[in-house]
Amino acid sequence: MMIRSTLRAVATVTVALGFVVAGPGLRSAGAQTVDCPGASCDVTVTVTGNPTSPTIGTSANELRMEKGKRDVMITWKLENAPDFEFRADSINPYLGSDTPSKRSTTQAAWNAQIQVQNSNDKQFKVKNANGASPPLYYDVKVYHKSTGVAYTLDPVIINDP
Repeated sequence: MMIRSTLRAVATVTVALGFVVAGPGLRSAGAQTVDCPGASCDVTVTVTGNPTSPTIGTSANELRMEKGKRDVMITWKLENAPDFEFRADSINPYLGSDTPSKRSTTQAAWNAQIQVQNSNDKQFKVKNANGASPPLYYDVKVYHKSTGVAYTLDPVIINDP
């Protein structure tokens, strides 16, 4: 009974904070959609649970660009995750097999829209041209610092040229 109450409380807090949470490589149902009005859009990335089997979460699993807004800066911020870090490939197109909920994004389609600005172990920033309308399915990877194991979440950017 105590475990069930604790799990219910954690789920309530997670929903109240507006975070989308999924296990490594899983897309969560009922993903949080965030509109990106203006020139910039920030996304918080969190890591919770056991470091050997963490849960990766994001404040926006679907980013929707404002119609006609060009060169939007998107920044992913890894917060409260001292054992984890971003690396050079932490934000990249999803190149895997198509599924009913996720399509592959070619490297060429990604490169035509997304230009990496800078990154470090806690922040990853890109400029989105927002010049083509196909959804950009991508992976957010966080790495365990000591083991190098990558954990992945697979969100999407919806452009609106």
